Amino acid sequence: MKRTNRHNDGKQFESCVETVLRQYQSRGLFRARKVDPPARVLGTGAARRVIFQANPFLDYVGVWSERNGRAVFFEAKSTAEARLPFGGDHGLTGAQIESMRHWHAHGAITFCLWEVRGVARVSLITLGNLDAARKDGMKSLTWNYAEEVPKGTGFVVFDFLVILRKLWP
Repeated sequence: MKRTNRHNDGKQFESCVETVLRQYQSRGLFRARKVDPPARVLGTGAARRVIFQANPFLDYVGVWSERNGRAVFFEAKSTAEARLPFGGDHGLTGAQIESMRHWHAHGAITFCLWEVRGVARVSLITLGNLDAARKDGMKSLTWNYAEEVPKGTGFVVFDFLVILRKLWP
């Protein structure tokens, strides 16, 4: 079976997310930053190795100014097909879903932004969406288990705050 996400490492979508986040920040609405996984450097010279460790966070960590600085943790995923698998290299991993549950249980807002390349659509996935799909026996998410994020204006290519305001008034 041919891997359809072979050339999609998500960097283009992350760049788009970063642009939206800069606009939100400049308007005083929302501030979030990409979280790189922790790494350890062992040895020196030719024997030097970099070991990436498990990331205790999702892709982005921030605060929502409109909700008194409430913590926000979210994952960003990009796929070539209109489905987002549970697990695997390009799906939502068990560790990512567990991280969403952990932070949500302690009061943070957690979600996943999902883009399908070439479709010009971004969706927002909550834990409720994930639970509904799993309850229905799904092995991947499809559009009907996600909230479509409306297009924004200017540099806000998509406006996920519209969905957040609806879900967390």
